[in-house]
Amino acid sequence: MSTAEDFEAIRKDLIDELCQEENSNASHVALPQKSSGSKDRMCVHLRVRPFTEAEVAQNESQDCVSIENSTSVILKQPQISLGSRYSDRGIGQIAQCFTFTHVYGPETKQVEVFGAVKPLIEDVLNGQNCLVFTYGVTNAGKTYTFQGPDNDMGILPRSLSVLFKSIEGKIYRNMNIKPQRCTDFSRLTEMQVKEEEAIKKSVLHLFKESDQYNESCRHSSLDASEGGSSLKSFGSLGDFAEELKHAEQVAVTGADRIRFSVWVSFCEIYNEALYDLLDLASYKCQKRKALRFAQDAKGNTYVKDLRWIQVSSAEEAYKILKQGRKQQSIASTKINNLSSRSHCTFSVRILHVKNGGLHVTRVTEMSLCDLAGSERNTKTKNAGERLKEAGNINTSLLILGKCINALRHNQISK
Repeated sequence: MSTAEDFEAIRKDLIDELCQEENSNASHVALPQKSSGSKDRMCVHLRVRPFTEAEVAQNESQDCVSIENSTSVILKQPQISLGSRYSDRGIGQIAQCFTFTHVYGPETKQVEVFGAVKPLIEDVLNGQNCLVFTYGVTNAGKTYTFQGPDNDMGILPRSLSVLFKSIEGKIYRNMNIKPQRCTDFSRLTEMQVKEEEAIKKSVLHLFKESDQYNESCRHSSLDASEGGSSLKSFGSLGDFAEELKHAEQVAVTGADRIRFSVWVSFCEIYNEALYDLLDLASYKCQKRKALRFAQDAKGNTYVKDLRWIQVSSAEEAYKILKQGRKQQSIASTKINNLSSRSHCTFSVRILHVKNGGLHVTRVTEMSLCDLAGSERNTKTKNAGERLKEAGNINTSLLILGKCINALRHNQISK
């Protein structure tokens, strides 16, 4: 595995991006992976998206990123940058080589990128915790890679389909045990089980109502359209059902004796405040309640009062994901019509149970984070609330760079 000079290149890229000119059509997918040594390493996969029609029309420089091979790229400064102007005066143009775990070119399909994540699903089903997050400048294609449109699904929906395909027939459907705090679980009374069932039913009912409304809108648009032009997807389950048909399985050890109780949560960090995207109160036009972090007795950090919903199928998990997405903070900027204004995390927590639920052997979690993109106001022309959002986004990403640098320091320190 390529270490990208351990974490130094990653750290430099994260921090420098906030203050230097940088190409806007590359996004990162970062995930942990075990190396051949004794220490864990972070894998960083780079995906270079194709230029949009608008960027081509504006003569955006297309030679900033040059793919050398499957693990390396050469970055050159844009022609309009200060460094490029210096090179025109006789000073040599600055070019940097960066090494990644893998580099995906503009022609890469969603299913190919998902291939980097699929081994982690096997890990989480066999007892490990896993984290995947997307990083890049605004409009780099992070959310497309992460969630994708309904007709070309991204990492998250594909992960759900493979996960449930792998534990088909081994799902523990009873809600009498539930994740608690960071790595614990609690046993629920009969009354508490009914409350959990009611919450789940309410969220799924909200999705059903919105899905029916979107279907009616879709048919109305079809009736009014001429020439059969393609329409934007409105969130139908048809594409996901098709994805399930072709989903692969991963190996699960000891599955003959183990059943899996699967719970999901969905939250976002917006303007330095943490919100539950599955909070039913916010769907009723009530003010959203900000959550807070807490620590358990072992010092592990978790989100206090975050809602976890039990799911018994990939379809249920996908419906909850789609419903939560309606609550995400999204706005239009000059360079991105659907810009994520928050960092969101969809988590899948799995209780490994045996003896009919009498014994929980372990609790594992797979967290999938879609980070908001760093922004330069000279390009976005943000003002007011958008400018405040951008400042908070950039600050949090700067802190992320420092965190990664600390991880690197801890790895090389005695």
